[in-house]
Amino acid sequence: MAINQIAIALGNKIRLSMLLLMLEGRYFTAKELAYGAEIQPAAATAHLKVLLDSQLIICFPQGRFKYFALANEEVAQILETMLYLAPTIKVKRKLPQEEMCQARFCYNHLAGKLGVALYQQLHALQYIQSHVDSKEVKITALGYKWLQQAGIWQTEQKVKRKMAVKCLDWSERTPHLAGHLGTLLAEYFIKQQWVVKQKDSRILKITLLGKTALTQQFGINWNF
Repeated sequence: MAINQIAIALGNKIRLSMLLLMLEGRYFTAKELAYGAEIQPAAATAHLKVLLDSQLIICFPQGRFKYFALANEEVAQILETMLYLAPTIKVKRKLPQEEMCQARFCYNHLAGKLGVALYQQLHALQYIQSHVDSKEVKITALGYKWLQQAGIWQTEQKVKRKMAVKCLDWSERTPHLAGHLGTLLAEYFIKQQWVVKQKDSRILKITLLGKTALTQQFGINWNF
């Protein structure tokens, strides 16, 4: 991934809009990305080639269609940081921005007020530790014990990527939890039916069961 190619790819408003759409963590067709970026479908091909060449996205051919998605979680974190630095970047969406700020997916982990509150409370419960000048997040012995007791993660499971890192939340201007632990928690919240995915969006709805769990298990009073 050459830095000059990345700079060229991110320096274009249309390509940036496409990347922001892919923050949902889903695969999109070229036509869907063109709609989101408000351009003609025929014009999307050249922009997608630039993104592919810069290794910011991947292509998954299936049948007669090609689907595109972000290459990895690191790309998602770069985009979230850019949204923090330049929050006025807009992408064509069908749902209100306010809902996006409450609870959403950032690639494959929880973001928005929910993600930030969870990250801060895990700190308060001494399940994780981190330093201001580092993206790395350390899971404490108490944290590992909690993860095992809750059935979220077992220590014998092999992890190929970083276990826990910070991801700067663009709407809250403070970190939420990413990395393997961030993914596990998001999957756990869905499995427990604490959050529900909204159709064709990365917005999440927190259920009544979820609000109760946030209070009882994490000490988070969800009044949003």
